[in-house]
Amino acid sequence: MATETDNKMSACMAAARLAPEHELLKAFEGTWKTEAKMWMDPSADPMVSTGVMKNTLILGGRFIEHDYTNDDGTFSGKGHWGYNTVDKRWEGTWLDSMGTGMMIDHGQYDPASKTWTMTGEMTDPASGQVMKKRSLLIQHDDDHHTTEMYFAATAGEHAGVETKVMEINYTRA
Repeated sequence: MATETDNKMSACMAAARLAPEHELLKAFEGTWKTEAKMWMDPSADPMVSTGVMKNTLILGGRFIEHDYTNDDGTFSGKGHWGYNTVDKRWEGTWLDSMGTGMMIDHGQYDPASKTWTMTGEMTDPASGQVMKKRSLLIQHDDDHHTTEMYFAATAGEHAGVETKVMEINYTRA
Protein backbone atom coordinates (compact mmCIF):
# COMPACT_ATOMS: atom_id res chain seq x y z
CA MET A 1 0.00 0.00 0.00
CA ALA A 2 1.44 3.36 -1.08
CA THR A 3 2.02 5.92 1.62
CA GLU A 4 1.52 9.68 1.28
CA THR A 5 5.31 10.00 1.01
CA ASP A 6 5.37 7.44 -1.81
CA ASN A 7 2.62 9.35 -3.64
CA LYS A 8 4.50 12.64 -3.29
CA MET A 9 7.71 11.03 -4.55
CA SER A 10 5.87 9.53 -7.53
CA ALA A 11 4.39 12.94 -8.37
CA CYS A 12 7.83 14.59 -8.17
CA MET A 13 9.36 11.93 -10.40
CA ALA A 14 6.56 12.34 -12.94
CA ALA A 15 7.08 16.12 -12.94
CA ALA A 16 10.77 15.61 -13.72
CA ARG A 17 10.14 13.59 -16.88
CA LEU A 18 10.72 15.31 -20.18
CA ALA A 19 7.60 16.05 -22.19
CA PRO A 20 7.25 16.31 -25.99
CA GLU A 21 7.35 20.10 -25.54
CA HIS A 22 10.98 19.87 -24.40
CA GLU A 23 11.94 18.63 -27.87
CA LEU A 24 11.01 22.08 -29.21
CA LEU A 25 13.86 23.63 -27.22
CA LYS A 26 16.47 21.86 -29.35
CA ALA A 27 15.70 24.13 -32.32
CA PHE A 28 16.96 27.15 -30.35
CA GLU A 29 20.23 25.62 -29.16
CA GLY A 30 23.39 27.16 -30.58
CA THR A 31 24.80 30.57 -31.42
CA TRP A 32 22.65 33.26 -33.01
CA LYS A 33 23.50 36.64 -34.54
CA THR A 34 20.95 39.25 -33.50
CA GLU A 35 19.60 42.55 -34.73
CA ALA A 36 17.59 44.31 -32.03
CA LYS A 37 15.31 47.29 -32.53
CA MET A 38 14.14 49.16 -29.43
CA TRP A 39 11.57 51.94 -29.34
CA MET A 40 11.73 54.26 -26.32
CA ASP A 41 9.18 56.48 -28.10
CA PRO A 42 6.79 54.78 -30.53
CA SER A 43 6.74 57.87 -32.77
CA ALA A 44 10.56 57.90 -33.15
CA ASP A 45 12.94 55.69 -35.06
CA PRO A 46 14.14 52.69 -33.07
CA MET A 47 17.59 52.28 -31.62
CA VAL A 48 19.27 49.40 -33.47
CA SER A 49 22.01 47.16 -32.16
CA THR A 50 23.56 43.82 -33.04
CA GLY A 51 24.88 41.06 -30.85
CA VAL A 52 25.25 37.37 -30.17
CA MET A 53 22.94 35.06 -28.24
CA LYS A 54 24.34 31.72 -27.12
CA ASN A 55 21.68 29.20 -26.15
CA THR A 56 22.64 26.03 -24.29
CA LEU A 57 20.40 23.14 -23.31
CA ILE A 58 20.83 22.47 -19.59
CA LEU A 59 19.61 20.06 -16.94
CA GLY A 60 19.08 17.16 -19.29
CA GLY A 61 17.24 19.17 -21.94
CA ARG A 62 14.68 20.66 -19.56
CA PHE A 63 15.71 24.28 -20.17
CA ILE A 64 17.54 26.57 -22.55
CA GLU A 65 20.00 28.95 -20.92
CA HIS A 66 20.45 32.26 -22.77
CA ASP A 67 23.68 34.26 -22.69
CA TYR A 68 23.54 37.52 -24.67
CA THR A 69 26.10 40.26 -25.35
CA ASN A 70 25.71 43.11 -27.81
CA ASP A 71 28.54 43.72 -30.25
CA ASP A 72 29.87 46.87 -28.58
CA GLY A 73 29.92 45.23 -25.14
CA THR A 74 27.63 47.80 -23.48
CA PHE A 75 24.76 45.38 -22.78
CA SER A 76 24.50 41.79 -21.62
CA GLY A 77 21.74 39.54 -20.37
CA LYS A 78 20.96 36.04 -19.19
CA GLY A 79 17.81 34.02 -19.13
CA HIS A 80 16.20 30.62 -18.90
CA TRP A 81 13.26 29.18 -20.78
CA GLY A 82 11.46 25.87 -20.57
CA TYR A 83 8.22 23.95 -20.30
CA ASN A 84 6.67 23.35 -16.87
CA THR A 85 5.00 19.93 -16.99
CA VAL A 86 3.08 20.51 -13.75
CA ASP A 87 1.48 23.83 -14.75
CA LYS A 88 1.32 22.87 -18.46
CA ARG A 89 2.86 26.15 -19.60
CA TRP A 90 6.06 27.67 -20.91
CA GLU A 91 8.06 29.78 -18.45
CA GLY A 92 10.97 32.15 -18.86
CA THR A 93 13.20 34.45 -16.87
CA TRP A 94 15.39 37.33 -18.03
CA LEU A 95 17.82 39.66 -16.29
CA ASP A 96 20.25 42.09 -17.85
CA SER A 97 22.69 44.93 -17.31
CA MET A 98 20.01 47.62 -17.88
CA GLY A 99 18.20 46.95 -14.61
CA THR A 100 18.09 45.16 -11.29
CA GLY A 101 14.77 43.37 -11.70
CA MET A 102 13.99 39.95 -13.10
CA MET A 103 11.42 39.52 -15.83
CA ILE A 104 9.32 36.40 -15.37
CA ASP A 105 6.97 35.29 -18.13
CA HIS A 106 4.66 32.38 -18.74
CA GLY A 107 2.60 31.36 -21.71
CA GLN A 108 1.53 28.90 -24.35
CA TYR A 109 2.66 27.62 -27.74
CA ASP A 110 0.62 27.60 -30.94
CA PRO A 111 1.98 24.85 -33.20
CA ALA A 112 0.02 26.09 -36.24
CA SER A 113 1.89 29.42 -36.27
CA LYS A 114 5.03 28.18 -34.46
CA THR A 115 4.53 31.04 -32.00
CA TRP A 116 4.99 31.20 -28.25
CA THR A 117 2.95 33.92 -26.52
CA MET A 118 4.41 34.85 -23.15
CA THR A 119 2.97 37.32 -20.63
CA GLY A 120 4.20 38.95 -17.45
CA GLU A 121 4.57 42.26 -15.64
CA MET A 122 7.37 44.64 -14.88
CA THR A 123 7.75 48.02 -13.22
CA ASP A 124 8.48 50.92 -15.55
CA PRO A 125 11.67 52.51 -14.16
CA ALA A 126 10.61 55.97 -15.41
CA SER A 127 7.11 56.07 -13.90
CA GLY A 128 7.22 53.44 -11.17
CA GLN A 129 3.98 52.05 -12.64
CA VAL A 130 3.44 48.35 -13.26
CA MET A 131 3.27 47.46 -16.94
CA LYS A 132 1.84 44.35 -18.50
CA LYS A 133 4.28 42.66 -20.84
CA ARG A 134 3.56 40.40 -23.79
CA SER A 135 6.22 38.73 -25.90
CA LEU A 136 5.89 36.70 -29.06
CA LEU A 137 8.58 34.24 -30.07
CA ILE A 138 8.01 33.33 -33.70
CA GLN A 139 9.96 30.45 -35.24
CA HIS A 140 10.30 31.09 -38.99
CA ASP A 141 12.54 28.12 -39.81
CA ASP A 142 15.49 26.22 -38.33
CA ASP A 143 17.81 29.20 -38.78
CA HIS A 144 15.59 32.24 -38.09
CA HIS A 145 13.27 33.38 -35.33
CA THR A 146 11.96 36.69 -34.01
CA THR A 147 11.02 37.99 -30.60
CA GLU A 148 8.58 40.90 -30.36
CA MET A 149 7.91 42.59 -27.02
CA TYR A 150 4.93 44.79 -26.13
CA PHE A 151 4.21 46.80 -22.96
CA ALA A 152 0.92 48.25 -21.70
CA ALA A 153 0.62 50.64 -18.77
CA THR A 154 -1.78 49.54 -16.03
CA ALA A 155 -2.54 53.10 -14.85
CA GLY A 156 -2.74 56.63 -16.19
CA GLU A 157 -4.05 58.00 -19.46
CA HIS A 158 -2.47 55.19 -21.51
CA ALA A 159 -3.68 52.33 -19.29
CA GLY A 160 -4.23 49.18 -21.33
CA VAL A 161 -2.72 50.61 -24.51
CA GLU A 162 -0.17 48.15 -25.83
CA THR A 163 2.97 49.48 -27.51
CA LYS A 164 5.66 47.55 -29.35
CA VAL A 165 8.96 48.30 -27.60
CA MET A 166 11.34 45.70 -29.02
CA GLU A 167 11.93 43.39 -31.94
CA ILE A 168 14.89 41.02 -32.09
CA ASN A 169 15.67 39.04 -35.22
CA TYR A 170 17.84 35.95 -34.76
CA THR A 171 19.89 34.25 -37.47
CA ARG A 172 21.84 31.09 -36.75
CA ALA A 173 25.57 31.83 -36.79
